[in-house]
Amino acid sequence: MVYTITGWLFDLYAIDNGLAIWIIDRDGNAHRCTVPFRPSLFLAAHKVREENAYAAMKRKGISVTISHTEKLELYSGKMIHVLQVSVHNPAHFRRAVKAVETIAPHDALYNTDISVEQLFLYERDLFPLAEAEYHIEGRQFTGFNLLVPQESLDYHIPPLRTMTIKNAAEESAPGSRTEPKYHRYLQLEICYENEKLLLEEEHAADALKTLDHELARYDPDIILTSWGDAMLMHLLAKLSQKENVPVRFNRDPFVPYRTTRDTSYFSYGKIVYKAGAFFLAGRWHLDLYNSFLIDEADLEGIFELARLTRLPVQQQGRAAIGTGLSSLQIAYACRNGILVPAKKREPEDFKSARTLMLADRGGLMFLPEMGYHENIGELDFTSMYPALMVNKNISPETINCKCCPDSTIRVPELGYHICEKRRGLVPETLAPLLVRRKHYKAMQRKLQHKSNGGSKDIPVLTADRYRRRQTALKWILVTCFGYLGYKNARFGRIEAHETVNAFSRETLLQAKELAEQNSFHLEHAIVDCVWLKKENAAENEYERLAKQIEAGTGIPVTFEGIYDWIVFPASKMDTTLPTVTRYVGRFRDSACGATSGEVKIRGIEVRRRDTPRYVKKMQIDMLQLMAEVRSIAEIQKRLPDLLAIVKYYVWQLREGRANPYELVVRRHVTQEPDRYTNRSVNALVAQAIVAAGVSLQPGESIEFIITDQSGKHNPDKAKPLFLYKPEDGYDVEQYTKLVLDCAATLLHPLGWSKERLEEGLWG
Repeated sequence: MVYTITGWLFDLYAIDNGLAIWIIDRDGNAHRCTVPFRPSLFLAAHKVREENAYAAMKRKGISVTISHTEKLELYSGKMIHVLQVSVHNPAHFRRAVKAVETIAPHDALYNTDISVEQLFLYERDLFPLAEAEYHIEGRQFTGFNLLVPQESLDYHIPPLRTMTIKNAAEESAPGSRTEPKYHRYLQLEICYENEKLLLEEEHAADALKTLDHELARYDPDIILTSWGDAMLMHLLAKLSQKENVPVRFNRDPFVPYRTTRDTSYFSYGKIVYKAGAFFLAGRWHLDLYNSFLIDEADLEGIFELARLTRLPVQQQGRAAIGTGLSSLQIAYACRNGILVPAKKREPEDFKSARTLMLADRGGLMFLPEMGYHENIGELDFTSMYPALMVNKNISPETINCKCCPDSTIRVPELGYHICEKRRGLVPETLAPLLVRRKHYKAMQRKLQHKSNGGSKDIPVLTADRYRRRQTALKWILVTCFGYLGYKNARFGRIEAHETVNAFSRETLLQAKELAEQNSFHLEHAIVDCVWLKKENAAENEYERLAKQIEAGTGIPVTFEGIYDWIVFPASKMDTTLPTVTRYVGRFRDSACGATSGEVKIRGIEVRRRDTPRYVKKMQIDMLQLMAEVRSIAEIQKRLPDLLAIVKYYVWQLREGRANPYELVVRRHVTQEPDRYTNRSVNALVAQAIVAAGVSLQPGESIEFIITDQSGKHNPDKAKPLFLYKPEDGYDVEQYTKLVLDCAATLLHPLGWSKERLEEGLWG
């Protein structure tokens, strides 16, 4: 029987001899079908003999077909002779990769470190959540007619049913995101639509039967969990096996769920922990606390990136932003017949000492004058780094290319040349993202204006959904620069990274010169933002300047607004110096979108995740008071009120009236707990957690309340949150220091340093 399903590609995964594919139709019904598929990897023919490749596969019992073909090598821009190894059973693809790795040098391997699902989507030019007419013969997928192209800006998502499962253990501290492994018992809470069910059965088997019944009755497309990857789903699966009570987490009854291992890795100078994934088949499982994207852009952001990167939704939901960017680039490469190297191979070019000195610099910054300022305007370059990559054709294969050494396009200061004959892979993949984000931001502003009584047009989506989509794209665009210089990026190269920095410095200097030509004074600049002042300047003067800078540099520039006041705080390390990336300012009424009293905050304590909630509340109270006034003189008049806020919070601490659960400090473990050689609070808390029977990996977060920072009265110094009892108390002096340090961020420029606060408010 041949039939057509009109709907969306929902899920896909490898099975024996092919892939299982799930489609959600327009009524929300799920359909399973299969498709035969033979994924391919490639070997450089001049480095690997065909008979050796066959022998390696035979030893592993893997059936393959090997053929000869030509593909494009990225860096040389030339076609090269390769062996195409087609693996008959996609379930054996990873084994096939391991087999060829034993006989071939790493620089002879291509298209190996890619999942079977991605290879299928690249080959068929298909993508997750593609709306199409899907043709089915029997139960086999035979083809599709796309109804909404991937580049569409106003696509729809299928009707999806969502169920949330979490541990509602009462011992979780108020407001804490405590992992289930810290809980002493399990109490499941299930939510879907308008129903909430608390499983309080005495026996685990009864709770599992109820959970299975609810899964079968509601049949969710998405299961959202709290700490599901780290603990909850694994625990439920083990209980199901132990109690011999099957639970239908998978919609597909023919395959088991899939898991990956926990990992700890270094990123930007710190160690990061990533919980292993718990993947389902036929429905999605997403962990709310194991997904950067959910935190930043909700499900809408994941859907946006999954469509673009062609990573299946469950994978995209957990992937690092760099992984999504890499998939975006690989999709372009596969679509254009470009070989994808298994590992980064391009070594750094030889450089003279002078070139090294010039190249080893980041973006340009100008130090601000510390303290409060009035009537300062802010101009921002929109996505400066990706825009430079697109406009200047910056890509690993275009910098110092071999095809046009006499190119007239040169990199400022460094002298590198840029290819004039071909468009780079990186700018080709980034250009559509810039267009999409610009559209989403414009629609978001339009809808926000409409909600305030403006335009009567009714766009397709809400302002919030446009915001989530553009936020997801923002993180891809933010990441693309760092990934260009990342040591393991297959499409990265340090010279390309240095080129972007060189052009960014030149762009900022151009902006400074144009501003000064128009009688503006540069107060501060951070790579892609400038703060300017001109006496009695109106908004239209800033907007004219923004257009001039955009025309002169080729990078879009937005006028953010004029600050009634803005403060650049002192450095915590040296109070005689200002900080570069920390500031707070109050916008005045603005036609550009800023509203009167809106406070923009960057880098200070209230924005930091390791700041206790109690300390944040104090700073929020101060900022709310400051948001009411329009000038520095008015802030100074309110100084007694600001000091009263600080004094009240310290008084509460000293009187023992502070809620200890608002004093929780969150930090990260930097190494195995038993490898700490010092007696820092972090070390002692980590070791106490392990001693209590809870495993802890480098990069994981720990939560604790400081009981005696000095260790004079209590050598343990702090209590892990899950072991804390109110009678344990808290370190009054240490939390007082944190409050005063936080207050000084805003008050030090007004003459109230941390030391003066300690002396002047109480004896």
